[in-house]
Amino acid sequence: MLKIYNEIDDIIKQDPGKRNLINEDTHNPLSEIVNSLEKGKHVLLTTGFYIPEANSIETDGPLGTLLLADSLSSLGIEVTILIEDYAEDIFLNAYKCLDNKINFKFLSLDKSYTYQELVSDDVTHFIALERPGAASDGNYYNHKGNTINSYHYPLDAHFKKAKKNGVITIGIGDGGNELGLGNMYNYFKKAVANGEKNCTIIGSDYLVLAGVSNWAGYALASLLKYKSKNNTLYSTHKIDCLLTTIVEYGAVDGIRKKQTKTVDGLDLGYEEQILEKINCILQ
Repeated sequence: MLKIYNEIDDIIKQDPGKRNLINEDTHNPLSEIVNSLEKGKHVLLTTGFYIPEANSIETDGPLGTLLLADSLSSLGIEVTILIEDYAEDIFLNAYKCLDNKINFKFLSLDKSYTYQELVSDDVTHFIALERPGAASDGNYYNHKGNTINSYHYPLDAHFKKAKKNGVITIGIGDGGNELGLGNMYNYFKKAVANGEKNCTIIGSDYLVLAGVSNWAGYALASLLKYKSKNNTLYSTHKIDCLLTTIVEYGAVDGIRKKQTKTVDGLDLGYEEQILEKINCILQ
């Protein structure tokens, strides 16, 4: 089984965007995360990285989050996705591509939510997948170094409190400025342009660094299905349905800044190829 985890880890650590953040020492604790999630009772997931130039969220994040949520739900685990209400149409329509029940909590930027309102007592895990995380000055930054605070509800305090209260926190990202990746801040501040200013300081119990954040979601979703003895792995048609739908309802490629069926500048075929390679290993 260890070989399977290592091979899948190698797949999601591909670096087509040439960000050069992943090196031979990068090891993602996929087995530890899967073993922990299998024991989950209620898992919170959050995503959504806003692209101001396009007035919408990017396509990296929702796909991996939704597929992982569906997989967790198929195991009988309660799942809730926290996302801003301006993305409601994107998520509710993409949800139709899936087979299992997912709960949503749509966040208004005009409101303030207590910890208990968002993190109920039965929550066992809190996963942030391609979600901005606070930098050392408390601001959220995109890769250009522009502040994007006004587009995101600040979940950092809830994430930190959840970790303190014994909830297992998991951070997934590909650039160093994502919630939960603060464990590697000292590395990112040197490896990323303006990293000392832009990268997050908010850490997590488990951190996953991927070439594209979605890929970590695909890997965890597929591994959970495999370990549950579910022989029906996710097909590329599921990825196509999800991407087609979120783009139709407004999501944009984070690099191209347009509503195209691409993720981080990579065509749909690249996303499908990643899932196919994961399936090939598990089959």
